Amino acid sequence: MSTFPVVVKVDNFGGQLMSGMYVTYSFVASQSENCLMIPIQCVRYITDEAGNPATVVFVQAAQKPDNAVTLSAEAQVDLPEGYYAVPVVTGLSDTYSIEITEGLQEGDTVFTNYETQQSNSWG
Repeated sequence: MSTFPVVVKVDNFGGQLMSGMYVTYSFVASQSENCLMIPIQCVRYITDEAGNPATVVFVQAAQKPDNAVTLSAEAQVDLPEGYYAVPVVTGLSDTYSIEITEGLQEGDTVFTNYETQQSNSWG
């Protein structure tokens, strides 16, 4: 969900709206139904071995999928064993989640992020 400031013009035929009153409203700017959503931090924008930009998700698999992207040296990430970069097509997103329209199936296990301990910046 996103927040946007708006100006709304309302007819006040009955005179019930007074200065200083407020209204709570919402509207749908876009939506998808029956879609696959994952945490937005799972999606990576990388460069493949040939130097082409690619949008990928790291998917867990017993063996390297046929459509797995071969990563460039710069895009190599310290991933747990058994995760592979798979190209995806993204759709709608918000602050926390993103729609995947192609490249994943429901039930796929995706890599989100390593949990790190909070460090102390006193110095």
